[in-house]
Amino acid sequence: MKTRGLIIFPILLGLVLFISGCNTITGEVIGCGDHYSFVANACCLDQNANKICDKDEFAIREECSIKSEFKCLSYQATPDKITIKLKPALSTTIPIGDGEITAEMLPVAAISKITLPEVGINGCKGVYIDTVENGFRGTEEKTFEIPCVSDKGVIDSDIIIDFLVYKPSHAKGPSAPTYNSITASVKGTFRSLVEEV
Repeated sequence: MKTRGLIIFPILLGLVLFISGCNTITGEVIGCGDHYSFVANACCLDQNANKICDKDEFAIREECSIKSEFKCLSYQATPDKITIKLKPALSTTIPIGDGEITAEMLPVAAISKITLPEVGINGCKGVYIDTVENGFRGTEEKTFEIPCVSDKGVIDSDIIIDFLVYKPSHAKGPSAPTYNSITASVKGTFRSLVEEV
């Protein structure tokens, strides 16, 4: 009789564990799959395997920050592109003597490339025409689309912006303004959930 109980108990214990679907070694639900964790009685995407659902972890920490040269006004990541609205934070105060400062006297930022190197296999890159005519001043905003294929639910990458700064010369007279250009690059952080559209 004792032998029968010793045989039935492990079978019942195994059956209970199987029915509950819980793996006692990892604590994950059987069937959640790779890159998913069992959190709050449900499977959820957890690509960094830290037992925090990505939607909860990154919803709070979504970010688009670029040093002091640009302000990231808005952004959106979809499965095939990233859209970012930027405003240059170039100085709006230019000492030119006793003259009046006009918008034409402000530096012009012309973005040549935006790169997110940690997305996908080769990163994501948008290339743009970096002439004065395609640039924008500190009083203006501009939207950039970066082709970017992401099969993950979250984009978490550095963002690198290569650009030219055109500083107008302040020669007096009716002639068209001339510009001196400086090549520059800034780095920041981009974190966003990928939205299905």
